[in-house]
Amino acid sequence: MDLGLIVPLALLTGVLLRRHALGYLLAAVVLTKCAVMGLALVARSSANWWPGWRCPPSRR
Repeated sequence: MDLGLIVPLALLTGVLLRRHALGYLLAAVVLTKCAVMGLALVARSSANWWPGWRCPPSRR
C-alpha cells in the first residue's frame, strides 16, 4: 500500500467530504495511513544515520 492507493483515496475523500458523511470516515482512515507511512519513512531513513545499525532487508 503506497501512493498508488493513497492518492486516489485522498482524492475520493476530498470529493466525499463535500457531499456525504462517509467522507469524514474515509478522511480519518487516509490521514492515519499517511501519518503511519510518513513515520515509517522517517524511521527507515534516519536509521541509516545511526552509527552501527543497519536496516534489515525488506521482504517481498
